[in-house]
Amino acid sequence: EAMIALVMIYSVAVGLLLILAALCGERASVFAGWARRWSWVAALVLTLSLPVVSLLRPTSGPATVAATDAAESVATVSLARWRVAAVEEWSRRVVARLPLFDDDNRWLAVAWLLTSLASTVWYVGGVVALARRRSGWRPASMHGNAVVVSPETGPAVVGAWKPEIVLPEWAMSLDARSLEMVLRHESEHVRAGDHWLVHLTRLAVVVMPWNPAV
Repeated sequence: EAMIALVMIYSVAVGLLLILAALCGERASVFAGWARRWSWVAALVLTLSLPVVSLLRPTSGPATVAATDAAESVATVSLARWRVAAVEEWSRRVVARLPLFDDDNRWLAVAWLLTSLASTVWYVGGVVALARRRSGWRPASMHGNAVVVSPETGPAVVGAWKPEIVLPEWAMSLDARSLEMVLRHESEHVRAGDHWLVHLTRLAVVVMPWNPAV
């Protein structure tokens, strides 16, 4: 069976459905007063993991469930709730009908590997380029906050292990209230750990660079 092709098609279909779910979750989060980012984090994690769990799990014939197997039965039902059975069946039919997928799809594995390598180079290159730019930024203190000032980058938070608030030169001309608002906004990003989420999303692209949902 063309397992690689099946995983790829299924991943895209599930990912697009999860985007719709994340949009609904984002709206619900606004009314509930929750951070909207978590619906997208959940969608991203499920897009990466759900197709692999669903399509690569061991298959077996029908089995009876005894009373002593209650815990195992609950786990099986919980896993089944996450399956998108209709999408899985549609993916299998697409793979079966396209002659493109008749072989063992080694070329797909090679393409996956090459695009992941290209995404890794892009990601690492961006980190290195940012590190070079950061070396020329000057440290400063604004309203009791340690920041770095750049010619034009920012306002933003940069860095994973040691996040820093970076302000562009033009921000120095803001009035005190506006500058304090900018600093508070960026400080919230640091407290929420958004700098980690940014890097995790980039790594997700390395894992599935061909998936438009990711």
